[in-house]
Amino acid sequence: MFSHFKKVLAGVVAFVAAALVMPAADGATSTANMAVAASIANNCTMQAANLNFPSYTGAVSPDTASTQVSWTCSAGAPSTLTFTSANFAAGNRQLKNGANVLTYQLCNDLACLSPLPNNTALTIGGAVLTCTASPCTINGSIAGSQSVAVSGSYSDTVTMTLTF
Repeated sequence: MFSHFKKVLAGVVAFVAAALVMPAADGATSTANMAVAASIANNCTMQAANLNFPSYTGAVSPDTASTQVSWTCSAGAPSTLTFTSANFAAGNRQLKNGANVLTYQLCNDLACLSPLPNNTALTIGGAVLTCTASPCTINGSIAGSQSVAVSGSYSDTVTMTLTF
């Protein structure tokens, strides 16, 4: 019985070996190259929380507030950020309530020693806009001792433009 098993096993091994070394029936082949590519579109999105000052009292010291501006880019980093106030006159950003005005500044530094100019592309990580990455803290300051004739809500809209 063992010799019969050896004969069957030898036959199976011979069949498998023959199948492995036998050339394909037609013997012809064809090859081609396929290019593989991907592109990454340079795109950025930006978010900003509102900048809400406390109730203005007209005190000598300024009222201050802070917010965060953040961005996410698909490739690379943005190069400049521009802040454009809807209410800007006589070199000042203005919070308005009808014809009534409170002047204010946007700054990158908490003491507001270097106000961010209106409608000017600022280099991210530069001398004025010192933040180097997202999120970036933006501070606001309403100068003290401004005469306010009317109580109520004062507002401005600032459009931020990120260049990438």
